[in-house]
Amino acid sequence: MSNKLKELRDKKGITQKECSEDTGVSMRALTRYENGHQIGSPAIMRRLAAYFEVSMNYLAESNE
Repeated sequence: MSNKLKELRDKKGITQKECSEDTGVSMRALTRYENGHQIGSPAIMRRLAAYFEVSMNYLAESNE
């Protein structure tokens, strides 16, 4: 999720703060997800997938 989330955010041209404000996911949580320290709950993953207009499976895929 970490690689995909950061890529999607960069592609959309938004900061973590903007993403946090738009989705209601805390900046602290977004940082943890992007750094690979934590995986979001299914509810948060659904929210982020909807926001970026991708599937939950896409978010969960690894780039490596």
